[in-house]
Amino acid sequence: AYAAETFASALLEELFFRGFVFALFSSFFREKKDEKWLMKAVALSSIVFGLSHVINIWSRDYSLSVHNAFNQMYAAACTGFLYGAVYVKTRSLLIVVVAHAIGNFGAGIAELMDGVSQIQSVASAREKSVFEILFSELLRILIFGLPLLIGYLMLAYNSGKDAKNWESAEVSKEESMKVGL
Repeated sequence: AYAAETFASALLEELFFRGFVFALFSSFFREKKDEKWLMKAVALSSIVFGLSHVINIWSRDYSLSVHNAFNQMYAAACTGFLYGAVYVKTRSLLIVVVAHAIGNFGAGIAELMDGVSQIQSVASAREKSVFEILFSELLRILIFGLPLLIGYLMLAYNSGKDAKNWESAEVSKEESMKVGL
């Protein structure tokens, strides 16, 4: 049941955010003849994807702290950038859905493990030092930032070629629609 729920949410999110929101931003920037249209479309659709996760404050079975909600929004925006880059490179929503589902599955398992460690830390009643808090936040920023960096490097490498490939695909799609294919 957990795996099916994870796959279904990944499927719905990718259909909406990469299939619709990314397409909307890419059309907007391409029409403006912006040479960085592909990077901007991926970045903005990722930000929207991240911001949409604020709803998890109210939609979870347990109350999500504001701190954890911001962490989740940051992580979602960073991974959303990676998913957008994979979509640009592969042109396959299926590949992105599978990657997203695997990521969600792993995050869910990690969330369960984090819950266990939080229970253990409450039981030990030891407060974290300022250094421990800063170190854990820095580590969280770096770990969640890795997908952003990887996605950026994917898009930065041959981005002009990717943009031309996307534009030619759009032109051929429009031509086939005119002919009635």
